[in-house]
Amino acid sequence: MKAAPVLPAVNKAGGPAAVPPLYSQDLLSVEEQLKQLLNPNQRAAVLGARLALSGGKRLRPRLCLLAYRYSSGNSTPTPGVYKLATAIELLHLATLLHDDVIDNATHRRSEPSVNIIHGNKTAVLLGDFFFSSFLEAAAGSGSDILSLLANTISNMVDGELSQAHHRLDLSLTENQYLAIIERKTAALIAAACEVGAKVARANQSTINSFRRFGHALGCAFQIQDDILDYIGSPNRMGKALYSDLKEGIITLPLIYALEHSVRKVHLSQLLLHTELTAKAIGTIVDEVKKTGGLDYARQQAATYLNVAQEELMTLAPSPPKRELEWLLLTLTKREK
Repeated sequence: MKAAPVLPAVNKAGGPAAVPPLYSQDLLSVEEQLKQLLNPNQRAAVLGARLALSGGKRLRPRLCLLAYRYSSGNSTPTPGVYKLATAIELLHLATLLHDDVIDNATHRRSEPSVNIIHGNKTAVLLGDFFFSSFLEAAAGSGSDILSLLANTISNMVDGELSQAHHRLDLSLTENQYLAIIERKTAALIAAACEVGAKVARANQSTINSFRRFGHALGCAFQIQDDILDYIGSPNRMGKALYSDLKEGIITLPLIYALEHSVRKVHLSQLLLHTELTAKAIGTIVDEVKKTGGLDYARQQAATYLNVAQEELMTLAPSPPKRELEWLLLTLTKREK
């Protein structure tokens, strides 16, 4: 099914608006919730506030709140719903801190990462602190929501473990890669959409549509991340290029290149070398581009975005749906 074109919100200059004005207050409420939950009397909160309050896309809480607004007939979220959306962001922040330790990351959101400034032990403990803050914020959401989020965490951990297991596995297939990103990235985005619809007491058909929408969006988001690791702007992304490549994480552009490159043996030798030099990285990146690995990954990301759009097309017209369409459009032009 071919997706219809999405109509964006526009600013005075005629381009897509930075934030559609209709629900910008929702994100401000999430920011306020974050400030309240990060008690300044706790050392962990003081250290963690730098990451938590440094901006970021707030994609997951935004999706949760839009799913709630749509499913509730555009009702203003209750304080409990805002708290649940904030809990999802806290869970995401916890995973970022742990991921930075696992990936030996040096930067996060254009700043030196916590593990670089304070060391791995502090970064892990701060991640644990954010997990506890997530539990505090989500505690009043009901057993079915907590069960869904617990299952989501299990999937995320399983995805990360699978990715670690396949480090430098040059035989990793596209299907195996997709199974990894479905769990490590798409699971939380899908859950954010699903819980927003659930707490609004939507019917099962609407809940399923939001879950499928979030799953497809999450897969597209991760594939875009993997493309940007090769060609993104470090200033825009807030992190260095080739970080996955240097850590031996095999992503879709490289999988395609390994399958189609006439220099597969040489490419494999470079990847399996003890230390990737700048020259070797340049050769690998050039080969990925030359074989069409980036173009193929873009096509797959676009396919997932079309699936997400098709799910939106099953929903009745409404202002929250229009903002979801805008959000989808912004992700097609994503640069960070």
